[in-house]
Amino acid sequence: MAEAFPEDENSFQCSVCLDPLKNPVTLSCGHSYCMGCISDCWDQQERKGKYSCPQCRQKFSSRPVLKKNVMLAELVEKLRLTGIQAAPLATPYAGPGDVACDFCPEKKLRAVKSCVVCQISLCGTHVQPHYDVPALKMHKLVKAAQLQKMICSQHGNPLQVFCRTDQKCICILCTMDDHKGHDTVSAAAERKEREDQLEDAKKQFNKRMRQRQKELQQLQKAVKCHKRSAQEALDDSERSFTELLQSIDKKRSQVKKVIRAQQRAELSRAEGIQERLKQDIEELSRGGAELEQLSREEDHVHFLQTLQALLGSQESKVYHSVTLCSDPSFDDVTESLRDLQPRVEKVCRKNRKKISGKAEKVMIALPMEPVTREDFLQHSRCLTFDPDYIDRHVSLSKRRRKVVCKHSSPDRVYRVLFDDTLSECCYWEAEWRSRDDSSLAVFVEWEKEETDSEDSESENTDEENDSDSNIAAADDDDGGDDDSGDDDSDDDDDDSDDDDDDDDNGSAEEKEGDNDDNDGSDDDDINESDNESEDDSDDDSDNDDTQCLMLHFGPDGCSFSNLQSGEDIELPTEPSSRIGVYVDHRAGILSFYNVSETMTLLHTVQTTFTGPVYAGFCLRPGTSVEILSGMPKP
Repeated sequence: MAEAFPEDENSFQCSVCLDPLKNPVTLSCGHSYCMGCISDCWDQQERKGKYSCPQCRQKFSSRPVLKKNVMLAELVEKLRLTGIQAAPLATPYAGPGDVACDFCPEKKLRAVKSCVVCQISLCGTHVQPHYDVPALKMHKLVKAAQLQKMICSQHGNPLQVFCRTDQKCICILCTMDDHKGHDTVSAAAERKEREDQLEDAKKQFNKRMRQRQKELQQLQKAVKCHKRSAQEALDDSERSFTELLQSIDKKRSQVKKVIRAQQRAELSRAEGIQERLKQDIEELSRGGAELEQLSREEDHVHFLQTLQALLGSQESKVYHSVTLCSDPSFDDVTESLRDLQPRVEKVCRKNRKKISGKAEKVMIALPMEPVTREDFLQHSRCLTFDPDYIDRHVSLSKRRRKVVCKHSSPDRVYRVLFDDTLSECCYWEAEWRSRDDSSLAVFVEWEKEETDSEDSESENTDEENDSDSNIAAADDDDGGDDDSGDDDSDDDDDDSDDDDDDDDNGSAEEKEGDNDDNDGSDDDDINESDNESEDDSDDDSDNDDTQCLMLHFGPDGCSFSNLQSGEDIELPTEPSSRIGVYVDHRAGILSFYNVSETMTLLHTVQTTFTGPVYAGFCLRPGTSVEILSGMPKP
């Protein structure tokens, strides 16, 4: 009996009945079963005319003739006798998480079977009457489990019926009570129909696992190519720079830092993606194994409950796809480096930014696009408004994170800009309010990138000398290009120190504006300022070198506009009071979201950002916008 076997002898159990093998037979695939168990399985498959192994699913063209495996039978018998002798030395008492025997008086042994009819769990000793007593032989024994999950909590009867209306297992009395008139079938019948769903789920698991394995292989191949190309770029840069004079030795170090930094960053991110893929493969493999094990479950109720849980967890699981770059090499960097030799000093001054930009564009795979709000918050930034672009009819407060458009002409529109440009992946959220059905617009704009010829025309001798000094100073700094970020941080700190002054100035301007409106003494000045602002707005919109995308919010809904192409799209979704904006500078993605308990996509645009990206809002009188600062920073 199963209870007499040592715990490490589970390999001699029948995978159908989970008991020790009785009259064992071995199929051609190598798996062994009780002769009675495999015969019952094939009797059910006989109407289909197809026979297969319950474990490996190997199909047989005709029903195999079963013969007792004498050697295996003798081994099972010896193990049974050995287990009986060893049982007193290792009594399987029930521990935490185990199902205890309901018949043991004091120290509870671990249950090996549960009787659905008796509604009790039994250890190896107390389950024996169910095998010997004729009346008890008719009872249904299942693998030891918590019977509370198999018993109706309302009526105390076994769960033998499945309610398709409520998608839950119920007892017979439930069909005449709370579930009267519902679409109900037996649990066995529902399982029979759900087995096809199980097979589809297993196929889907396998398909996803193969896809992740394929992506992992492609990623590993791309990583090797990336490493090889990075090394070639490093070697070529070394050869190029060693031919130059000692005066450009520091510039060579800068280019090496750019390439190495990009290599480390991409390899680090690639390793993270590999781990993610391996985790997904492991989860899918584990899920497939659970589904495979569930397919052999005899208990219908446990089958249905477990299947629903597995499918539910799988449906809620989000798998990020990996998009590999077509050419994760440094060939462009190498080409740029070769151009340095005939134009040493001049190229080092002009092309340092160009080389760095191209090195940063060498990627093994595109970043995984954010899916959940937590993903977006990894790229969050707390932006502040630029006080130099604030009209006196717009007040600035809350450390330059909030703007309020005061009363003025209802036809006026005021632009407010962030004081930082947007690069890499950036996400921010803002709350807006309006009165008198005023409207609001959030815009993102960028200028066309200047060419090298344009740089040459605009550059003079003094700028070249200044460039030499700047490069030398940058070389002396620790951290190379990273120091620029520190400088920006210092500037931000300086701006932060001036926030209170800006708030005070904004308040003073607000009071002054109110007095002007009340007295009416400066109407001419206001009108003149309005006209100037309108002229500036017209100049911006007519600038062919500026691209501007805008999302409008108003009482009639929201819409998207491309000011250069004239595209105007009415969006079906009503805007919420909190909006989220996501910009991926490298991938050229701009997305707008409604933010509440969940994120709802309003509109997304695929474009190419050819220069620094600026963002801000267009306000009408009676509207206010506050950039949220309580989000975790990346």
